[in-house]
Amino acid sequence: MNKDNFTPDTIVEEVRQKFAERAQKGYDKYNATMDRDDLTIDQWLEHAQEEAMDFILYITKIRKELSALKICGCPSEM
Repeated sequence: MNKDNFTPDTIVEEVRQKFAERAQKGYDKYNATMDRDDLTIDQWLEHAQEEAMDFILYITKIRKELSALKICGCPSEM
């Protein structure tokens, strides 16, 4: 594949669009971008940890829903 003629697939484009929308939403809410310099490394890590914890909650909820629907072999209890 010639990189000069490369066109990302639809999935890549969808994810890129979602990142752009999320960045705009974050800017609208916090009036700041990820280039901000008012947080310490520890504060950035705290934000990341909180996001990761939320992610685990979402995964657990989805697994329970799929298990209840018998869509996957997910255990109902972890």
